[in-house]
Amino acid sequence: MWHAVGVRDADRLQNDVASLCRTAFNRVIRPEIRVDRVDGEVLVGVYIPEASDADKPVYSPKIGLPKGAWRRIGSADQRCTDDDLAMFASRAQRVPFDRRPVPEARRADLDDDAVAMFRRQLRESRPGSELHALSDDDLLLAVGGVTRSPSGPVPTAAGLLFFGRKLAIRQHFPGTVVDYVRVRGTKWTGDQGDTYDTLEIREALITGWRRAYSAVLDDLPTTFQLAEGSPLRRNVAKLPDRVLREALVNALVHRDYELNSSIQVRRFANRLEIENPGYSLLAEASLGEHRSIRRNPTLADLFVLLDLAEAKGTGVRRMRERMHEAGLSSPIFENDREARFFRLTLLFHHFLDEADVRWLEAFGELGPGDAQVLIFTRDNGRVTNPQLRAFCGDDTHAATLRLRRLRDRGLLDQQGRGVATFYTLSGPLPERRPQASLFDLGQQSRPKFVPSSDQVLVLASAEHRMSLLELMEVVGSTNRTRFRLRVVLPLLTAGLLSMTEPDRPRSNRQRYVTTVAGREAAGSEGAR
Repeated sequence: MWHAVGVRDADRLQNDVASLCRTAFNRVIRPEIRVDRVDGEVLVGVYIPEASDADKPVYSPKIGLPKGAWRRIGSADQRCTDDDLAMFASRAQRVPFDRRPVPEARRADLDDDAVAMFRRQLRESRPGSELHALSDDDLLLAVGGVTRSPSGPVPTAAGLLFFGRKLAIRQHFPGTVVDYVRVRGTKWTGDQGDTYDTLEIREALITGWRRAYSAVLDDLPTTFQLAEGSPLRRNVAKLPDRVLREALVNALVHRDYELNSSIQVRRFANRLEIENPGYSLLAEASLGEHRSIRRNPTLADLFVLLDLAEAKGTGVRRMRERMHEAGLSSPIFENDREARFFRLTLLFHHFLDEADVRWLEAFGELGPGDAQVLIFTRDNGRVTNPQLRAFCGDDTHAATLRLRRLRDRGLLDQQGRGVATFYTLSGPLPERRPQASLFDLGQQSRPKFVPSSDQVLVLASAEHRMSLLELMEVVGSTNRTRFRLRVVLPLLTAGLLSMTEPDRPRSNRQRYVTTVAGREAAGSEGAR
């Protein structure tokens, strides 16, 4: 437990810190200093904002470079290397990377068929655009695909990536690959013993994004919808297609193309992960707040022109809304500045199946949301505070308390320190009865769900909105956790029951309503 001891001379301390920041480094640092009183003691808080790319590296002139500059890696400070200095020099250039000309590239490295495809799609998305009247070279110049030079047009990085021929992309950007990995089960380490297969996509972004999108969409688990008043059944992917499109385009637009590493799209039995090189320039807490900082503004504009990307920083917010509308958990974002990657996780289910319920029963009484934490940790190998906040809806403080409580109960082990902290399941733990994965089942549907007598009562009663406690009274249950796990969650998973507040499962205003399919199921079981 921490307690405040205070400082003796807050004014002098503030002056000393400000003076040190002004004189001790190659750049003048402007600290944010705040004085507060806690438990009667005076405290001084100092925040040093991250330097801009143009100002990095910040170092001690007395020591010089590279040893006078440091980088924060996890919970440790490490001296910069020559490679770090080269990276800082590249990022300090005012011209974005995707706008810079590729010196050895030629206009012939751009595929005329790709330019023609761009024109066709532009007519559909922007029929009144002034770009239609331009020649191919002028069009490429206008959208940032080439720059002028005495010897003729020279492709920019964006132009080569978006319109380039396959061989030219391989020559100039060998790491520009989308690897689609299909994994059997829920875990993958990349070892030879793992069962998986891959599809490598290495081509211009104007066609490559669609190929990746189609490959993933065809593999997603499906469910069927029956439109009201129509006898026709329609198969739809459990993951909204607009969410998948936004996620893939974001990875292509925001990745760091100076890193020689591929984008990996990993499809597991229970989730989809999209990981791209380069961290997000926005903090995780700012994602979805109508803000956007573009690492590759020219590429982003090309996708916006074709209506394939959002221009107002609303893409993340809409992804969350569509996932909630589909009854799925919010997207989970991981932004690792030290390891320099960004990962998005999309879960195929929000609730628990019967095997999950049996597995959780061995843990005894669990608080609201704890079951989802344990299931997620089991299937993903680890859980972090930001991940928990995404799928449980907790704030930072509540997520920390939840993780500590599960740790203190001996259900989770804490690993790492500071921002690098994560949690794993403690052992020995109850075994989960294995199920066939989506890899094995393909597009087959699950066996028909047959509700129990208690579940039939719930479905018959919840035609009008009812709370969890009201439903417990209907069936005479007194154990809230057991009732939720054994009665309610299977009905939610089967689509027979729905929540009025799907994005806030633990809301005090939460009510449950029987769906059309639920009324049919209750009627057929009641008639037997």
